[in-house]
Amino acid sequence: MSKEIRIIVALILLVLGIIVFLNNGVQYNFYVLLLSYAIITLSVFQVFSKKSLPFSLHKITNLFFFFFIGLAPVLQFKKDIFFMGENGKLTDFDFIYGNIIFLSILVIYNGLYNFFNVKKNTRSPKKKELKFYTETFSNRLIFTVSLLSVIALLWYFDFNFESIFSRKKFKLQSQYHNKSILSISNVVRGVPLLMFFFFKINGKKNIVLEVVLLLFIVFCNFPTGVARYKVAVTFLPLFLVYFKPLLKKEYFTFFFICNFLIVFPYLHHFRYNNKIFVNPLDMKMFTDLHFDSYQNSLNIIVNNIITYGEHLKGVLFFYIPNQFWPTKPSGSGSVLANNLNYDGFSNVAVSFFGEGFLNFGYIGILMFIVVLAKLNSYFDCRFWMQEKSESYFTIIYLLMIPFEFFILRGSLKAPFANFCGYVFFTVIAYILFRKFSLNKRV
Repeated sequence: MSKEIRIIVALILLVLGIIVFLNNGVQYNFYVLLLSYAIITLSVFQVFSKKSLPFSLHKITNLFFFFFIGLAPVLQFKKDIFFMGENGKLTDFDFIYGNIIFLSILVIYNGLYNFFNVKKNTRSPKKKELKFYTETFSNRLIFTVSLLSVIALLWYFDFNFESIFSRKKFKLQSQYHNKSILSISNVVRGVPLLMFFFFKINGKKNIVLEVVLLLFIVFCNFPTGVARYKVAVTFLPLFLVYFKPLLKKEYFTFFFICNFLIVFPYLHHFRYNNKIFVNPLDMKMFTDLHFDSYQNSLNIIVNNIITYGEHLKGVLFFYIPNQFWPTKPSGSGSVLANNLNYDGFSNVAVSFFGEGFLNFGYIGILMFIVVLAKLNSYFDCRFWMQEKSESYFTIIYLLMIPFEFFILRGSLKAPFANFCGYVFFTVIAYILFRKFSLNKRV
């Protein structure tokens, strides 16, 4: 960590210390605040560590802890804000207990991640720029698949452009669509992005096609017409491809934080209205339902809600339609709402670690920590420590960067299903494109 970064980190922690410990709410408990600040401090040090990569799944995990487990819960605690009705209220002891659990999770995760990295003898990244294994795919085929996806999306919305550009209109119209078809349409929106990546690994470049593909991407995923996670999944990988400074040590971190604090709340209002010019800064979001992941997870733990793997089956076999599986487990938010006898909005977020407890109790939390640390270590090392990565792997890794943030936030079922859809289409397209190219050579 350079001297300049150390100064920045010290200033960040000083400001956050004032925010956390300032007695400006309706309740105050020093031990709750101290534990929250410990979570914030540890995650900040991991994000800005001298061993940290320019961008990585590990950095995304610690950024998640910083925002959703450290900062937001302490602000909610001080203002006595709860989200799941009377039965969902948490006591001071609950917050202390929860902070101890999540601090332990953060310590164990970071320890395991570093342990797995040491085993691979990885010290510094070899990659200084994004590189794909160049393969010769048909530009005509790439364009055709992209165009078909655009036509399919238009057909799905009955050629109603307002549904594509307005999230408010989309939400009203999607109520009348089958959930399975809706999920497929979400993947169809991502096809132009995947085709763009295949174009980038293509040996035959074409500036006109590149511009057309970018226009297709924007059309299918217009920021005012899709969910915020879809905006991140679509445009963050594009920034990583085009903006080389993000491959330098701390640029990605500041870029991510600034966009999270400004773009994240700005895009939310398009869920309910179509006004373009609104104040993009909304720090009140930390005490809104957007940041309910900590409280919902802690409610699952303190109420000892365990399904003994039943809920995990619904996550892993998400692709089986409800009509063929009438007893298919519902989402974790619904499970929590039912246990708390809460009849309000139940499509809420339960963190990745809360999902672990929901399935197997404290053993489940430990299992999920080990899996996360192992996968993050493997993918980070394979991407950064090799001179080049296979083209399909590079595509999947770039998609994982934004997806992991939303998988950690929860609930697990929806983002996991969407990510699997992207991966499945990427692998199938890669195999077919290679087969087509080889046959054409013969």
